[in-house]
This record gives sequence, structure tokens and C-alpha cells, in this order.
Amino acid sequence: MNLTLKARQMQQAAERYVRRTEERSRNLRIIRSGRWLSLDRPDRVSRWLLRRGFSADEASRLIAAHNADDQRAVLGAERYRVLERQIGQNNQMSVAFLEAGALAARTVGRMLVDVSFGAPAEYGTGFLVSPRLLLTNHHVLESPAVARNSAVEFGFEQDVAGRLRRGVVFRLQPDVLFLNDGTLDYALVAVEAVGADGARLVEQRWNPLLVEQAKSITGQWVNIIQHPGGGPKQLVLRENQIVDAFPDDSPDFLTYLADTAPGSSGSPVFNDRWEVVALHHAGVYRRDEEGRPMTHGGKVWDSAMGEDALDWEANEGVRITKIVGHLQAREMPAPQRALLAESFQRPPPPTPGAGGVTIETPASTPEAMNTTNARSVSLILPPEPCEITVRFGAPLGTTPSPLGTVGP
Repeated sequence: MNLTLKARQMQQAAERYVRRTEERSRNLRIIRSGRWLSLDRPDRVSRWLLRRGFSADEASRLIAAHNADDQRAVLGAERYRVLERQIGQNNQMSVAFLEAGALAARTVGRMLVDVSFGAPAEYGTGFLVSPRLLLTNHHVLESPAVARNSAVEFGFEQDVAGRLRRGVVFRLQPDVLFLNDGTLDYALVAVEAVGADGARLVEQRWNPLLVEQAKSITGQWVNIIQHPGGGPKQLVLRENQIVDAFPDDSPDFLTYLADTAPGSSGSPVFNDRWEVVALHHAGVYRRDEEGRPMTHGGKVWDSAMGEDALDWEANEGVRITKIVGHLQAREMPAPQRALLAESFQRPPPPTPGAGGVTIETPASTPEAMNTTNARSVSLILPPEPCEITVRFGAPLGTTPSPLGTVGP
């Protein structure tokens, strides 16, 4: 990871944050008043509502209500409550939200940057946007040379018992495709289809780069899946609102309030439909009146304290529609264009019942009870489905470190 590039991105994000202080303060006041549909441009809000299944008439009435002093007077109390649930203005969510989030989490991996002697120099986060392509930050993968000696690890996370799962590692293939841009701070790179241990990349699924506009609007909530500090995968869930969409002077960025940490660069920022709306790339830390960075305890920060000590105030992400537009306008050979085209297509839906657990009935005969096949647990995992059977009584083997498959 190029720390100079990272510092430059953070400095530019901080400058934009200071420049938009007045607009952001206004937005926060309106959000607190419950009239957040009046924050963004009416045409964007209308498209956002239409994408969520509202009719043009309902969209128009909702926008009018949010611009009125008494929203319930415009819509009627019962209709207001119904529409409030539909646009996610309260915290009642379908359980399908969790299932879809679990699928989205599979696509997110820990970036092992510039691996030498079996250990990465830096960590980051990246996520699959097609069966072969991964998106992260330019300051994480600054060049094909760095990407050539880097990898991505999926499944590095804790299970429900708090045990750390072994991840699966895939090398990057910048010679197949590598596209990046410093202004929008993105790097798009090909990943090997099959890892060293035989794992298939397609089993991780992917998040398409949707070209549709208005996937998010100011005042809406976002979710971030990340590997903070290079640690196990973490989730920042809801209540992390977009507080500024930079509609005028810097239309490429979003500002949102969410908890991230070093190593989270390159994380996907999702809306409540688990559609990627931004690429997380920079945090904004609190400063004193002299412009010096501050710690959580109110002290002046210095580099010896480490980035974890900084008092992070907000975060900035690059709009995914801007990245899509930039990619579509680039010149590239036909094979790379075909690979890129796959990133604009949604993955097939998971197989019905995928992710469920079935337990086989133990055999009842004495002969069968004496074998290692006496009882087993089968896990059906998306997307193929892939079936994993665990037989009780079988000897345990050793598992190599995932970093053992990575090196120059």
C-alpha cells in the first residue's frame, strides 16, 4: 500500500469535508427532523423511490410530504406509517435482509498486499464485482507490479462460536486485467479462477457494478463489510447515514457516518438492498482549531500513536456510478472488454434452500454404528450448491496456513 497516496487521499477528503461543513450541518438538521427525502434533488429521489417499487404518483406525494411542515397531513396517518416502513425509515427489516447480507459478505476479502517471505507488507479490503474481477483502492494496489505480488483471502472471519475460520487465498492476475485511477482511487484487477488449494473463485459470488442511477440518496443508511486492521471480517450495519452527496462541487463522492479503521480501504459500501453504492477510500479525523489531528482522548495525535488512536469523524466513498462511467469510457483490448462486461451482470440467484443444514439420521444397525459413516452433518452452501459433509469419528488432519500459498 502506498502510504503517500493514502495520505493524499485522506488530505483531499478532509479538505472536501471542511468545505462542505455548512451544507452538511443543514443536512443533519433536516435528517433529525425526519424530512430527509427533501435533501437530495427531486429527480434523484423520484428515481430512488421508483426503484423501490413506488408508483410515480406515490413518489410525487412522498416528496411533497417530506417538503411539507406536516407530512401526515399530506398523506394521512395510516398511509404515512405504511410508506414509512416501505422506505426504511424505521428499523423493521425482513429477515431476508440478513440472508442477502450473508451472500454479500462472501464476496468481500482481505487484501494481502505485496507479499514477501510469506507475509504481506500491508492489508486492505477488496470485493468481487464479477466471476473474475476484484475492486479495491488505487492506493492499495498502485501498480501491476504490486498487484502481481499480492493476493486476496476470502472467509477470514469468525464463526458463531467465535472460532477463526481458515480463509481461502487467490492470487491476483494483473497481466490479465489491471485498471486503476488515482482521482477516483480505484483499482480493478483480475483474480485467478482456482486457488492453490483447489477452491473455485466463483463460489464466492460477486457484487455487480450496477449502472442504474439513484441507488442511494442523502439521508439513507449504508452498510460496510470490511477487514479493519487486516483482522477478521467485520460488518458496520445500518444507522450509518449518508450525510452529504456532494451534488455540486465534488459529485464523485459520498460522506457517511460509519465506523471503519485502517485496513478498511477498498471496502464495499452497500445500501439496504445490498447493492454497492460506493467504494470506501478515506476517513476524516477530528482536528483542533490549529488543524492538528486529535485522538479519542482529546490529545494531539502524532504518528507514533498509530492510526487506531485517531478520532475518526466521518468517512468518504467514491460513487460507484462514477467508477462505472470511467471504466466504460476506457480503451482496452476486446478480451478485457469482455471481462469488464461481466461485472455489469448480476450473479444467478442462489439455489433454493442453499445455506440450510440437513442432519442425516444415524444408522440403526450395530455394524453401521461401528463405522465412521454412522452419522454426519451436511452443509448446503451457495451458489452451486456445494455440499460439505462432516462425518463424526473421522480423524482430524492439519491445515496449512493460507499465507503458505502466497509468495513472490
